[in-house]
Amino acid sequence: MLSVTPKNRYIRKLLLSLPVDAVIIEDSTFQAGATATVWGTRNAELKKRLKQLKNELKANGLTKAAIKRKLDEKRLGELATIGEFRGKNVIGKILMACRDALRNGSVPQIDYALLREKRINLLGRLVSFETAQAA
Repeated sequence: MLSVTPKNRYIRKLLLSLPVDAVIIEDSTFQAGATATVWGTRNAELKKRLKQLKNELKANGLTKAAIKRKLDEKRLGELATIGEFRGKNVIGKILMACRDALRNGSVPQIDYALLREKRINLLGRLVSFETAQAA
């Protein structure tokens, strides 16, 4: 049985709140890791524009926290359609598969053997993948 924790309930609620036709994109534009465009996507034009905006906000004397809030507001608002996201977006695809499974009352089709074979580490710890059952 899948365990249901408050965090799981919160994520479930978020996933189910998305429109059916919404696409989840993991924005890894500012990530420097070698797998950033595997797990997520990058947007060079957006990155360039946000850097320009950050410099403008710094010149106006805003605090780091205020700059971050303003950049997030712009990135999710008027700059949301700038440029093109490039990458495999595996995290986005996984989340969409989970959202669809929640909507259908099913368990996502996951190749657990493949996941175990790849020996994926997260924060220095090997991730164990167990076959899940629908709750």
